[in-house]
This record gives sequence, structure tokens and C-alpha cells, in this order.
Amino acid sequence: MRVDEEAVTGENGIIGLYAENLVFNALDKWRGKIDVTYYREKDSEIDFIMHLAAGKYLPIEVKYRNKVPTGELKTIGHFSKKKGTFGLVITKLWKDVGWVENFFMIPLPQFLVLFD
Repeated sequence: MRVDEEAVTGENGIIGLYAENLVFNALDKWRGKIDVTYYREKDSEIDFIMHLAAGKYLPIEVKYRNKVPTGELKTIGHFSKKKGTFGLVITKLWKDVGWVENFFMIPLPQFLVLFD
């Protein structure tokens, strides 16, 4: 049986779904959280919304790709400004670390070590 490498490791491949699953499992361990949900409005979504306290949220977007177009981060940016918070974008590449507008980018391995 031949495996389609692009379907597994490509920009929209199954590996991105595994990355989202790893993030959810880590968030589920987060002490002090009230709930983990998602956000959807029209054709936009945010992968995870951490409910930390009454009216306190942390939006989290998983972009496990080689390149993260800023256009794909409009929803998390809009949500963050609307709620008066910052967002967290979890990426694939180690070089993607730091502040971009009002969200913080962090590679998946660094994010995961926060929970073990």
C-alpha cells in the first residue's frame, strides 16, 4: 500500500490534525481553566478558546505549517481586540517565536513542554 505523503505531511495534511489534537490534550491539563471551547462566526473560526475566568479568554490557533499567512490570523486578531486580550498561535517552525501584532507565536514542541 502506497501512502500519499502530501496527504499526511502537506500544508492541509493529517499531521495538522494531530497537532491540533496534541494542543487540545495539553490544554485539557491546564490547571485553572474553566472550559475549552472553539469560536465560529460565519466562515471564520478559532481552534480553541480557553475560558480562564469570567470574561477572561485566551484564543489559540494551531497553524502547523511551514508558512503562516497573516491573512489567516485575522479572526484571532479580531477576537483578541474585541475581548481585550492577546492570542496564541502555535506553529510548526522553530523560528516562529515572538509577538506579531496582538498574538504570540510559539512552536508546537515549546508549547507542549509547558505542560509536562
